[in-house]
Amino acid sequence: MSIVVCFATVGLYEKASKKLEKSLEELDIKYEIDIIPNRPETHSSRWTSNTHYRSSYLLQKLQQHPGESLLSLDADAIVHSNPISVFESLKCDIAIHSIDRGLLRKRWKGKFQFLPGTLWLNPTKRTMLFLNEWKELASNPLSKGDRFCCANAIRKVPKIKIADPGPRYTFIHDTMRNLYPKMKPIIEHMQLSRKCKK
Repeated sequence: MSIVVCFATVGLYEKASKKLEKSLEELDIKYEIDIIPNRPETHSSRWTSNTHYRSSYLLQKLQQHPGESLLSLDADAIVHSNPISVFESLKCDIAIHSIDRGLLRKRWKGKFQFLPGTLWLNPTKRTMLFLNEWKELASNPLSKGDRFCCANAIRKVPKIKIADPGPRYTFIHDTMRNLYPKMKPIIEHMQLSRKCKK
């Protein structure tokens, strides 16, 4: 059994999550979307503090659904076709797409970045270790962004099994459309963060 999980803070993300909810219902995918208050501003901004809640939220969800796999999505995602069977077929602890940032700017060539907006979690010991490491890193008010904490947590878990589902499952609506103009996204991310960080 697998379930899509997502948290959205009140306001813009809550509104965006309605489109995610609609797309999941149309595909008959089991899901839980939790609307939460904005987090206390413990990091460089309220938006950053909100994003750093992700690891704590996912730990709670795994505890609430023992033995179930979770597909964590950002609140501004839209699911175009059912991805669950693909994720269930992957032999891994977690599945997350990483992108060579050199595709975006030549000076970043060879520097890979994990994109946790789409994150598959199987209920394994290594997954729990990863989330606990992520939570600890995210609790530091001086920590970098959510993506960096996620990447550093992955590096801290020996022998963690990672699968990369590919860009169709973490499809950034404009950037990746420029990179892959003929690709049909399965899960598309609308990058509401660009408005929230201004």
